[in-house]
Amino acid sequence: MANEIAPARKFLELARLFYDRGLVFFSFLTLLAAFFCASSEDAPYRDSSSQSLDPMPLAWAGDAREIEESEHDKRANWLNARAEDVARLLQNRSIASAVVYHRVKSPDSAKEKALRRGSAITDLNDLYGMRVVVQNELDVYRCLDAICTSYNVVNGTLKNYIANPKPSGYQSIHVVATLDGRRVEFQLRTQAMHEASELEHEAYKARVRAA
Repeated sequence: MANEIAPARKFLELARLFYDRGLVFFSFLTLLAAFFCASSEDAPYRDSSSQSLDPMPLAWAGDAREIEESEHDKRANWLNARAEDVARLLQNRSIASAVVYHRVKSPDSAKEKALRRGSAITDLNDLYGMRVVVQNELDVYRCLDAICTSYNVVNGTLKNYIANPKPSGYQSIHVVATLDGRRVEFQLRTQAMHEASELEHEAYKARVRAA
């Protein structure tokens, strides 16, 4: 039986290779191939009257999730180190009030967005995110200057929602820059803007739950 399921295992290894290279769509298709390959190859060995789930595809699904979580942890560790770099940069620019928050988009959210756009996960502008909160609007622009003069800014990604607030009243400055070859979306705002945004987000979630 081990020889019979070898092709399916090869599909799994190929799926891992695709995922490691950020080719999520191809990884997904290859995992599907592994699933159907295993199901067809294992059919002669299963009782046709059995209604139990085949454990092999489930095990491979578990392997895929483990790969995703491992990659997510690596990304989180990398971003944590870069956030410390940014915090030091802002301190050196005498922006003492700056607080740097950071997050990596979850594996499920990243996959869904990458598949929707037909792109690799690593091509997403907001796979990595940093939010810098300061005390006043002047410091927001000083943070923007520090980021733009220290990192390579991706063309066309600067959005000034302070000068041009969203209809909801949302205010912040967004910009995407590359750090060590990876794109990071920065959100720069004052403490008051941050608190207003958090309240609006909670209100939005309440409306969704009530719908």
